[in-house]
Amino acid sequence: VPSGAVVTQATTQAPPVTTVTQPAPQTSATTTTVNNQQNIVYGDLDGNKGVDLTDITTLSLYLLSDAKLNDAQLKAADVNADGKVDIADLAHFKQYISKDPVKLGPQ
Repeated sequence: VPSGAVVTQATTQAPPVTTVTQPAPQTSATTTTVNNQQNIVYGDLDGNKGVDLTDITTLSLYLLSDAKLNDAQLKAADVNADGKVDIADLAHFKQYISKDPVKLGPQ
């Protein structure tokens, strides 16, 4: 039985039943949203499954008309989930990169 597990036994007319319940593994929280239906990681414009300065730079270049985004990138760039990609997304993205407690994607 693993360390930290709880073992309980119940006796009935049938043979004894042993139940082993293990504690949930420790996980770290993340503030990005993955849309499983379309497999979108909000904020991930370069497709590396992470969100970093490269992505916010790409969004900045798009807003300056110095870069183009494909459909998947446009969906990922809508980090405030208002249906459009604009300066409000850049501001929201900046908050996220600055480690402010904001979530990317639909709330």
